[in-house]
Amino acid sequence: MGKTGINSFWTGKVGFVVDGNWVLNDLTSNAKVKPTFEWGVAPMPSAEGYPQTTWAGGHSWVMPKGAKHPQEAWELLKFIGGYKGTLLWAKRADAGNDITTMPKVNEEIKITENPKLKVFVDLMPVAHYRPVTPVGQKLWDETFRVQDLALNGKGEPKKLLDEVKKNVDNELKKLESK
Repeated sequence: MGKTGINSFWTGKVGFVVDGNWVLNDLTSNAKVKPTFEWGVAPMPSAEGYPQTTWAGGHSWVMPKGAKHPQEAWELLKFIGGYKGTLLWAKRADAGNDITTMPKVNEEIKITENPKLKVFVDLMPVAHYRPVTPVGQKLWDETFRVQDLALNGKGEPKKLLDEVKKNVDNELKKLESK
């Protein structure tokens, strides 16, 4: 994206990009520069002999320890994570190309009628989600930091992953001491 803030795929500087369904919003409506070429969506190929896989993310809703109104918070969490709350979220005005984890909701909002989104929905059964942890942002940041180093030949992958584990474990220890 460089200094322009414009995705290099949209400007035709790169031939493909690994991304998620959220990028479809920018490619179709919000982009500073819209692609002027034909483009599509396809799953990443898996290595020979390995099954197809991907990852899935989303929102994480929590009730903090010591919440002043735990019963009310629990009722809200059940609503947000349940069918009615998920459907309400999926039907909001700016939902764009969001996919839910509830097949019934995806069916109701006809998400698979968009062939570009259907690719992502079809991958849901083989998707893995990131670990649930109170230091999720640290894990995310560390993973991408060492990925960049590894891809640019600036470290041994195993050592870099060990560094991620050490840094994330240290962040968890800070929480345990509180």
